[in-house]
Amino acid sequence: MTTNNTAPNPTTMNVNMKNLIYTVLLSMLLAAIPSQLFAGQKKTELFETIAARKQQFAKLYNEGDSASLSKMFTQNATVVAPNFPPDKGRKAIKAGLDGELAMGDCTIRLETLEVSPLSDASAYEIGYYHLKIVPEQGDDIVDEGHYVVVWKLGKDKVWRLQVDTWNTSLPL
Repeated sequence: MTTNNTAPNPTTMNVNMKNLIYTVLLSMLLAAIPSQLFAGQKKTELFETIAARKQQFAKLYNEGDSASLSKMFTQNATVVAPNFPPDKGRKAIKAGLDGELAMGDCTIRLETLEVSPLSDASAYEIGYYHLKIVPEQGDDIVDEGHYVVVWKLGKDKVWRLQVDTWNTSLPL
């Protein structure tokens, strides 16, 4: 039986250790890239989904369809309109919409500026609105400003408004 009495070469060991460290670091980096790309892709999909729902909201509003509009809210949603007590629940939200839409020919334009997830089933949206109401008599009512909406993903995988609030950018 023969034994090898030669000591390991320190230079070879250092090179092997460096290669191992580089391999581990490169593996970690490559493993992180797809998840970051997916997270960005998922956030983009969320933005597009919420923006599309908001355009559906504007379409229904411009058509004066308060019944369909109110169904875009969760059952226990809250609308916090400036200078009014909050409307809680679909029934109260529909009544508020009915009152607003009865003021005249209503047109709203909405632009989603930002959407960020809060969890897997909720997100917030910040956007811009421009509203014009042409009453049968009197001057047109024009308002514009910004809004914040908290969206909730239902069990049916449909995003609905949970909280909706806005404020005008026009001077008093």
